[in-house]
Amino acid sequence: MIFYLVMIGGTCAGDHDDNLLNLAVEAARVRCTLGEITSALETEWGRHVAYSRVVQGAYSATFNEAGANDEYDAVLKAVDLFAENEGRRPRMLVAKMGQDGHDRGAKVIASGFSDMGYDVDVGPLFSTPEEVARQVCKLHINAYLHACTTDMHMYWPKRCHHF
Repeated sequence: MIFYLVMIGGTCAGDHDDNLLNLAVEAARVRCTLGEITSALETEWGRHVAYSRVVQGAYSATFNEAGANDEYDAVLKAVDLFAENEGRRPRMLVAKMGQDGHDRGAKVIASGFSDMGYDVDVGPLFSTPEEVARQVCKLHINAYLHACTTDMHMYWPKRCHHF
């Protein structure tokens, strides 16, 4: 598929036979998986890297407005105690595995934990379980949250211990 795309410049107009989407649909018709199709595209053009930014202050303001200060303060105290005992704040990785190409929910969760004092890392879109496991080990993560719309989470325990 990639060789063909490179040879023809496969980003033609939408109604052209050599349009990238048309070629991807044709690949699916001959039983290529979504992973195989996207892997082929990634080989040629690289992986899309989305801008990940955690918003701060939204949750603390909401807790204060809702009058839930005691609950919020208890969480902050627990995080401070962790930092005292461990020498750093708890670190969390929010990872989005699979082909699902949006991370809005992951960013919302990351923002909430950041407001509660966690150091939060947001993993890249389209991560594999192996990539997430490597990040967990490399970043010395205390907690991780992964989100995916496939069964990739089922493979997590088998792969994590290898890194």
